[in-house]
Amino acid sequence: MNNGNWKSDPEEDLRKLIAKHKAMDSGDSKSKDSVKNTWINLKSVFYASLTLIAVIASLALLPLAIILVAGFVLFVFYKLMFTDSNNVN
Repeated sequence: MNNGNWKSDPEEDLRKLIAKHKAMDSGDSKSKDSVKNTWINLKSVFYASLTLIAVIASLALLPLAIILVAGFVLFVFYKLMFTDSNNVN
């Protein structure tokens, strides 16, 4: 009851505030879901692109790895074949 007082009832103000926040939350949940879905999509795109970059890099570096391993094997083979084992100082 106001009785000429400029202040309103605190309980009534609290009810209005709660109702206002409930209305905001119900409308805001759709936007939160949209933001969450967008964030999940962005993360998926990021991880897919990261995977694609890793696959391309591994395919590009595969010949280099083959050359290095083959070179090491040939070096060991020639070292064993052409080293004189009887030559002891």
